[in-house]
Amino acid sequence: MKDILVWHQGALGDLLLSLPAVYSIKKHFAPCRLHLISRTDLAGVIVASGIADEVSSNEKAMYADFFREDSLPTTASEFLRKMHAAFVFMKRRDRTFMKNLRKHVPFCRSVSTVPQQGERVHVAAFQLGELLRAGISSYGTPRLCVAPPAGIGGGRPYVTIHPGSGGKWKRWNLRGFADVMDALAEVGSYRFLVLLGPAERGMREECGRLISTRNIPADIVGDRPIPYIASLLAMSSLFVGSDSGITHLASMIGTPSVAIFGPTDPELWGPLGPGVRIVKSGCTCCPCSEAASLTCPEELRCLKDVKPQDVLKAAHELLSEDCRKSGVRGFLGS
Repeated sequence: MKDILVWHQGALGDLLLSLPAVYSIKKHFAPCRLHLISRTDLAGVIVASGIADEVSSNEKAMYADFFREDSLPTTASEFLRKMHAAFVFMKRRDRTFMKNLRKHVPFCRSVSTVPQQGERVHVAAFQLGELLRAGISSYGTPRLCVAPPAGIGGGRPYVTIHPGSGGKWKRWNLRGFADVMDALAEVGSYRFLVLLGPAERGMREECGRLISTRNIPADIVGDRPIPYIASLLAMSSLFVGSDSGITHLASMIGTPSVAIFGPTDPELWGPLGPGVRIVKSGCTCCPCSEAASLTCPEELRCLKDVKPQDVLKAAHELLSEDCRKSGVRGFLGS
C-alpha cells in the first residue's frame, strides 16, 4: 500500500488551521498511511490524534532536493515513488517543487493556504473548499488528544494566559491581562500560568513585576517545549490570549478560550472550536495588513480599545458553560 504525502510550510498557527484539511485527506484515503512533512514540535500530538501516521521535518536535508532544477537524487526519487498522492500546502506555488513531485507521484494537488485578498472566508474553510474541488469532502475539525501533565494541579483550577504573539503588532497590553487575572482571582480560587516563549522574553520583567505587586497567584512558564505547553492547556479550565499559535493550540485541544483580536481578522484567522469567544474593539479601521499596522497613525487603537471588562465577560461565559463536553470535531461541518 502506498502512502499519502502532505507537505506543509507554515508557522504553528498556520499548521493548526490546516489540520481540518489534513484530517480530511487522511480520512478520504484511508487505510493509506499519511506522511506529513511540516514543523515537528507537535508531531506526537498529531499522530496520537489520528491526523497523520508519520510526521517529519520539512527542514530535513533530503527534502531540499525536491526544489532542484535538475534531476532528483536516487534517495529523493525512491521516497516519492512510495506515494500514491501528494498535497502541497503553500501560500505561493513553487513550480519546480510541483514539477518534481508530478514526475514521481500519480496524483498531486497544490492547496493555497489563504484566500485571495478581499475574500473574507476562514482559512480552514477555504482550504477545505480547495480540497472539495479535488473530490475530497470535509470530515470536520479534529480535536487534539493531549494528556494533562502528571503531578501538577492538585485539584485547583488553573487559568492559562499567553500575552504574547509571534507578531508584536497582535499583542494586547500586559496591564490588561493583569487586570483580568486580578478580577478572576477575586471570584474563584484560580491559579494562573503565564506562558512566555522565545518571542516574549522581553516581557518577562514587566510581567513578573505586575504579578508581584498585585499579589496574583501566578507562575511564569518560560521557553518550554510545545508538547509540554499543550499538556498545561489540556489541564486548564480557561485560556486567555492574543492572536497567536498558542491560542489556536488551546482551542483545538478543547480548552475554553478567549482570543483577543486587534488588526487581524477573526473571520479569516479565528481559532477553531465551539468553546471560543473572540473579543475585539469596535475600531472601524480594522482589520488591516501587517504593513499598515506597523505604521498605524492610531498606534493600534484597535487593541488599546479592548477593555478588560469585555475579556472578563467572555471568560465568565466560558467558565459557566460545560465546553469540554461539546467537543471540537464537526465545527466546520462534515
